[in-house]
Amino acid sequence: MKFNYNLFSYTLCLLCTEILYSQSAHAVSCGAGQYPYLSWCHDCTEGCYCTGPGFHQGWGYLYSCDTDKAKTKFGASWQDSGWNNVYTCPKDFPKSEKKAKSVEDCYVEIAGKKIYNKRATVKAGQYLPMQSNTPVACKTDNDKTYCPGGTFSASLTSDQGLKKCSDSEKASSDRTKCEHINVKCEAGRYLPSGWSSCSPCKSDGNRYYCPGGSFSAAPSTNMGLKECPSGKVANPGKTGCMDSTLNCKAGQYLPRGATQCKDCKSRYYLCAGGPVTIGLTYDQGIRKCDGNMVANAENTSCVTDTVAKENLELIKSLPAGTISVPAGKYLPAGKRTPATCRGTTNYCPGGDFDEASVDQGIVECPKNTRANKDKTACTATFTKIQMQYGPYGKDTPYTRQCWLKTDSAEDFKSCVFGTK
Repeated sequence: MKFNYNLFSYTLCLLCTEILYSQSAHAVSCGAGQYPYLSWCHDCTEGCYCTGPGFHQGWGYLYSCDTDKAKTKFGASWQDSGWNNVYTCPKDFPKSEKKAKSVEDCYVEIAGKKIYNKRATVKAGQYLPMQSNTPVACKTDNDKTYCPGGTFSASLTSDQGLKKCSDSEKASSDRTKCEHINVKCEAGRYLPSGWSSCSPCKSDGNRYYCPGGSFSAAPSTNMGLKECPSGKVANPGKTGCMDSTLNCKAGQYLPRGATQCKDCKSRYYLCAGGPVTIGLTYDQGIRKCDGNMVANAENTSCVTDTVAKENLELIKSLPAGTISVPAGKYLPAGKRTPATCRGTTNYCPGGDFDEASVDQGIVECPKNTRANKDKTACTATFTKIQMQYGPYGKDTPYTRQCWLKTDSAEDFKSCVFGTK
C-alpha cells in the first residue's frame, strides 16, 4: 500500500511511531536463567549462565557464547561485563545447558560423565574425590589420613577434604580427627627426639639411665632419658642409678667399662681388692706380678716362682703331659690354653705338654723350607727362574719357566733341561 504524504498518512505515521516508542520504552525484568531482548525475556544460551534479575528498558540485546566462551551481543563487537547478568561458564567447566541460572550449572564431560562446577557439603569422615560431585568415605590406606568434612568445590586435578595427621598423631577410628600417639617404653629404654619407637638407653660413660614410661610420639626432645646425679652411675640394666664406688673383694678387680667386680685374670696378676670407681677408662684393682714372681692361689699377693709351685694346688697336681695340644697349635709360655701356630717359618706338630716358662710345641722349619698352610709340617720352598733358549743364530729365543725346589746344581739342571 502506498500513502501520499497527507493528513491521513501523517496520522498513521504518528500512530506507528507511538507504538514503537511505547514498546521500546517498556521496562523488562527477567529472572534467573533468562535475559531481556526486545522487551521480552529469553532463555540463557548454552555455555553461559544468567543469574537474573536482568533488567533493560529499550530494545535490548540478544546474547550468545562464542567459541572462545566470551559473552557477546548479536550485532555488537564488545564484551559484556555482566550487564543484564549474563556470564560465560569458567574455562575448566565450559559447558552449560539452556536456562543455566548459576556457575554451578556449568559442567565438563569426562569419559561420558558430566562433572558440574558445584560446591558440595561433605560430612566428617568423607571427602570429595577428584572429578566427582559425590562425596565418598575417607581413605584408610594409612593411619595418618583423616577427613574433617566441610564445603568443597569440585576439582578436576585433586581430591578435596583429605588431610594428614602430624608425626606425633594418628587418625581416629572414624577418620574424622587426629589423636595423639602414645609410645610406651620399658625400663632400660627411652624415646629419642622425633622418633615413634623406643631405643636402648644411652651408654655414654654410665651417666644415663632410663626408668621407662609412656610418651607422645615424635617428641621435640629425648623422653625417658635421665642423667644420674653426682656420685652415682647407671646400674647394669640402666633402669636406675647406684653408687659409683664399689668395694672389690680380695682376688677381684674392676675391668674398664664394667659395673661389677670380676675374678682376677690369671696367676700372673695380683688383685688385692678394695674401693674402685665405676666409669673409668682403665682396669682398676689389678697389677702384674714383677719379674719371676707369680700370684698365690687366691691372687691376693705375689710370690717367687718356686714358692708358687709349692703353694698353688693347680700346679702341684699338674702331671706331666696334661695339656694336649693339637697339630697347628702350640702352648705359649705360662699358659694352659693352646694358641695358633705363628710365623711362616715355624710349624707346630702338636703333642702333650706341661705348663712352662717357655713356648712349647713350636718348631723352626729347616733351611729352604717353610710351613704349610695348616702349619702342621714344613715343605720345600720353590724358586721361579726364567730361561731363554732357541736355535743358534735366531734373533728371538724361546722363553721357558720352571721352579727350583732347592739351590742344588742337580735340581737346577733338572729344571732347565728336564720336563718341569
